[in-house]
Amino acid sequence: GVFLCPHRRFARRLRVDRPGSVFYAQTTFEGSTMQDHNWVQALRHRDLSYFLGASHMNQPMWIFGSPEEPKNCSQQGGLGHSEARDHIGNFHAGNTSRAGRRLGGTLFRAFGASDELMLELVNCHYALFMHCRNPDATRISSCSSMRLHSCDRAFRSGGAQPWPFLPYDLVGPARFELNPDAAGMIVPSHEEDALCSFWDAAPPMHFVRSACHGCNATKEQLIVL
Repeated sequence: GVFLCPHRRFARRLRVDRPGSVFYAQTTFEGSTMQDHNWVQALRHRDLSYFLGASHMNQPMWIFGSPEEPKNCSQQGGLGHSEARDHIGNFHAGNTSRAGRRLGGTLFRAFGASDELMLELVNCHYALFMHCRNPDATRISSCSSMRLHSCDRAFRSGGAQPWPFLPYDLVGPARFELNPDAAGMIVPSHEEDALCSFWDAAPPMHFVRSACHGCNATKEQLIVL
């Protein structure tokens, strides 16, 4: 509830000021390196992924790829007009084995096919969100109809299928699941609702926003969350 409940409260409040522009999602993909199913095996194999789960520390990897992997440009001959908008999804890791490999005495982290698919999936939705202000890859519009390589690779592989990514106004408490193996919506349980009611009942918070660089005064804006 440390991250989940505040995110829900923020989404619920922000949709009032910005209807149709708030999208609520959760990453549930732990990565292909997690191979254990109980804490005893995880301790024996030193499987850190088992204990961390789908942690926020994985997010840079789903955008840029594994930092321990050599990268290869997947687009030859330069970037075209539509490809340039999808630049964060135009790189892929060279190694696809789960066990990893040694190069020059250094053990490279395994970056398997499911990891690569997760990278393409995240980059697809991020690119659409940044350019079209809507991460829904199933929409038919002049913006989302651009040929984005990450979207083509994610939904062509068969490991993930297009799923409507609707604004929070339309789906309510349900959140989009970012997972190449289980795309869909996550409906909160009764236990989760009870836990997050603590955050919902908290008093309003204040955000102090700087008016401009070099200014002596600041403007304080009250946002009821």
